[in-house]
Amino acid sequence: MHGRTWAEIDLDRLSRNFARIKAMVGDAKVLAAVKADAYGHGAVQIARRLEKEGIDFFGVAGVEEGIELRESGINKPILILSPLPFDLIPLVFEYNLIPTLSESAMIERFAQFSKKYGELEVHVEVDTGMTRTGFSSHLAADRIRRIFKTPGLRLGGIFSHFAVAESDPEFTSHQFNLLRSIVDELRADGIHPPLIHIANSAGLINFPYSHLDLVRPGLALYGLVDGFEPILKLKSRVVNLRRVKKGTGISYGLKFRTQRDSHIATISAGYGDGIPRSVSNRGEVMIRGKRAPIVGVVCMDLFMVDVTDIDGVALNDEVTIIGDELPAYELAGWANTIVYELVTNIGPRVPRLFFEDGKIIEIRDLLKRRYPLTGGHDEKDLPSSAFITPPLRSGAGTRCQEG
Repeated sequence: MHGRTWAEIDLDRLSRNFARIKAMVGDAKVLAAVKADAYGHGAVQIARRLEKEGIDFFGVAGVEEGIELRESGINKPILILSPLPFDLIPLVFEYNLIPTLSESAMIERFAQFSKKYGELEVHVEVDTGMTRTGFSSHLAADRIRRIFKTPGLRLGGIFSHFAVAESDPEFTSHQFNLLRSIVDELRADGIHPPLIHIANSAGLINFPYSHLDLVRPGLALYGLVDGFEPILKLKSRVVNLRRVKKGTGISYGLKFRTQRDSHIATISAGYGDGIPRSVSNRGEVMIRGKRAPIVGVVCMDLFMVDVTDIDGVALNDEVTIIGDELPAYELAGWANTIVYELVTNIGPRVPRLFFEDGKIIEIRDLLKRRYPLTGGHDEKDLPSSAFITPPLRSGAGTRCQEG
């Protein structure tokens, strides 16, 4: 039923994480970062739950992600946080999305399209030190004045991105003060943007002064920072067991050789599922409540672990790759990467099982997008209706049709 490897997503934990964020930020609005398939957790299902909980905004990286949410019935405002190609501008109007303006050339392009499709809300990004995208800080006030005066464009917000809110309070304060100085300059000219925002998860946790009008959590929502509940578990199965002699080579390149007579289990997951190849001979998994070291090179579809010291391991045993007892940050550490990269790399062929009150309410897999399971079910009780593919609605929230 689950497939060879699967992810379990606990929507009740998601709701509790959101409630904690709301308690922390008071009257500030909350934008849920659901880009990159909600950091690998399942954007549509995450957004549906958060919309029920009262989220204010969703944040995506591109038009396609926004369209997916709209065609799945999501109605809350959706902010595209990254610059978008000019040829996708009509879709912003059609699907009622909020673009980010970060280059002068974008102002005129959006203004031209607004003459055809109507007024458009926009947010403006200011580069306060990330050196990635956004108007340079010394030009920002002038460009925002231009946007404010441009017919067809409605200034909905101004924002920036913290670069080191996890580790550098001094530079974080510098970025915050730079954004505030630009906003103060605009307000002196009678321009009052409705929303000012800069805080990511690290910002909202470490620097309460940065909450402003809106915060943009991602990791905190998904429980990937301290003090919040992890909502994802990644699991697989034992698909092969064999006893080998001391000195036996394992996996491609035979770079690992057993140091003793060993019991080796093959796990049905690999880098094609999001298990980093860099955890070869370094990482661990949980089997029967104990840790088993990864031995040999991680393959595309399989990897091996040493279960010599674990009694009773059998074929089809469940294997925890990420879970409460084996947090994502540990796997990320072995891989010398960050949890962002780790969870967003969990591949599309890994089914996502969504839980509510301890029961599966929906399954999303590579074969089809399935109907929600009304009321929730234990695994053994899953009905055949769970495997019916519904049509996606097209043109949800449309404002125009490009001809």
